[in-house]
Amino acid sequence: MRSPDDPVLRVVPRREDINSNGHIFGGWILSQMDIAAGITAGRRARGAVATVAVDAMKFLRPILMGDVLSIYTDVERFHGSVEAICRALCDLAEEPTEDVVPHLYVHYDDG
Repeated sequence: MRSPDDPVLRVVPRREDINSNGHIFGGWILSQMDIAAGITAGRRARGAVATVAVDAMKFLRPILMGDVLSIYTDVERFHGSVEAICRALCDLAEEPTEDVVPHLYVHYDDG
């Protein structure tokens, strides 16, 4: 069983994930967070789930090549639908680990 202190997903962006500013596409980051939250929601629902809504997302800093994105999730509510909360941290190529997306709420429907 996974500890809440362990990331659900750890990924390294690839060259094709970079936008024209040299930063990782925000949509790619959102996709990775949705995958991680879906894993957690599916385990909690004990079955298939589908994304219904994603609340606001705020980037605190850009993610660059060489950064490792670690996504942590937890379930906030479970009453026929699942609300998962995500937090994304980066192991930066040049600096210590820091938040890049402090909170993202993803809502799933299990039926």
